[in-house]
Amino acid sequence: MRTSELRPLLVLAIGLAGCAKSPTTMAHYQPVSHWIDVLKGSDAVAKTQAVRILGNVGPADPRAIGALAGAVGDADPAVRREAILALLKLGPAAKAAVPALRKAQGDDDATVRAYATRALEKVERAR
Repeated sequence: MRTSELRPLLVLAIGLAGCAKSPTTMAHYQPVSHWIDVLKGSDAVAKTQAVRILGNVGPADPRAIGALAGAVGDADPAVRREAILALLKLGPAAKAAVPALRKAQGDDDATVRAYATRALEKVERAR
């Protein structure tokens, strides 16, 4: 084949290479979506583990922060505490969770309220 015949194929190949799906974010040997699904279950121990793992994912996958914000409202206080601690660790990267943290300041659990206040201070410090 001549160069002039190959040119359209090369352009097509380069264009398709840029359309590739981005790699799945993995955490603790599972895709992030697995840990988000765990948070939808009823096992508090598993949800606590999922929250800790998602806290380590942080802003690498924006779904992790949304899932952690949702876990701040979980029925189990241990899950709520761990979710807030994960957001506290993320600091300003967790700004999308501010509404959930504000709501947690009125939680029945004193530790949840205290953690929420600390997390808000850290998250909002960079605003």
